[in-house]
Amino acid sequence: MTEIGMIIALECEIPKTLRRYKFREEKEFRIYQLRKNLKIILDISGYGKRNASEKTERLLDNFDVDYIINLGYSGASYPGAKIGDIVIASKAKYLKNMIELDAELIKAAASKLTSGNNTYQVGTIQVFDRFIFSKKGISKDVLAVDMESFFVAHLALQKGVKTLIVRSISDILSGKEPSCFHNLIVRYKLLKGFKKASQALDDFFKVFFQL
Repeated sequence: MTEIGMIIALECEIPKTLRRYKFREEKEFRIYQLRKNLKIILDISGYGKRNASEKTERLLDNFDVDYIINLGYSGASYPGAKIGDIVIASKAKYLKNMIELDAELIKAAASKLTSGNNTYQVGTIQVFDRFIFSKKGISKDVLAVDMESFFVAHLALQKGVKTLIVRSISDILSGKEPSCFHNLIVRYKLLKGFKKASQALDDFFKVFFQL
């Protein structure tokens, strides 16, 4: 039996295909039996460092999973990025800290996407303590940004568990900071890119787990 821990920041980031499966609740986790030999333990962490760290630790303290998969949406900072692109993290960066992620999981994810219709990139994801509105402060080698992935991977690594980080691009970051109305801009961009990003994330989920 393969048991996979899944950490997602928000309810809306749960892949549509996974929503079609029934689940049972155990210790506030959602347990999905996708096949006889495949089980997913889902925890919805909420935004940010503290939530991601606490929920990852809680999951790993309660279940002996084969690895963690961290799914969600990201803003893109690389040239030619499009809404709905998939980014597979090879490294996760926070401040001056960098984590190298498991090469076998990355290869497995990339090989599944190669045979599908999704455009994907493999590279570094940078994590911030706040919403990011522009490319300002983002390292040149970074493909995408979020607020949780480093902390999920860091906590899992401390407990000897591998992590796969996959992001669907929901927003293309601009070259400069908006002058005002930051919250409204975030909401507008998320709503604008949500449908396509959601479909791309679901496509990845189906292809990766062969559903």
